[in-house]
Amino acid sequence: MLPKLKRILHYTDLSDQACMTFRHVLGIAQTCKASITLLHTFEIKNENDKLMGKHYPLISPQSQNDNNKDKNIAQLRNELQQRLERFYAKELKNASEARDGFEIELVVQEGPPAQTILSQAKYYKSDIIILGTYGYSAFHDTSIGSIAHKVAQISPNPVLIVPVR
Repeated sequence: MLPKLKRILHYTDLSDQACMTFRHVLGIAQTCKASITLLHTFEIKNENDKLMGKHYPLISPQSQNDNNKDKNIAQLRNELQQRLERFYAKELKNASEARDGFEIELVVQEGPPAQTILSQAKYYKSDIIILGTYGYSAFHDTSIGSIAHKVAQISPNPVLIVPVR
């Protein structure tokens, strides 16, 4: 007997290419009548993290005292939730098929992406995790680390990796 998919966890980085993977997720969810948890993560490392200001301009090294940090993280979470909602609305509008018969929950969580994806998959009792990958070389994956690769290696759930090109 084939396993039944009731809940799909889909991680998105909200990039321009992420829509391609999301369209596959929508198709699978419609076929299986599965609900979707659409997840985006963010990670605040420390004030010396040079990428922090580039990716999350609301959190700057100058605003790292405890009062401002909590306020800025709340602002960041709110902005990312709005971006996730806009991404979802745009993709649903662009989808040619009707999207009736399943639900989608939009979630923004703070934490390292791979670990957060796995904890959210467990929390939502997901039957499968679907992620996109940009198909960088093996050298890139080992030197920088691929979220999809990390999740696939340690997930107790099945993981579907959709190449984005």
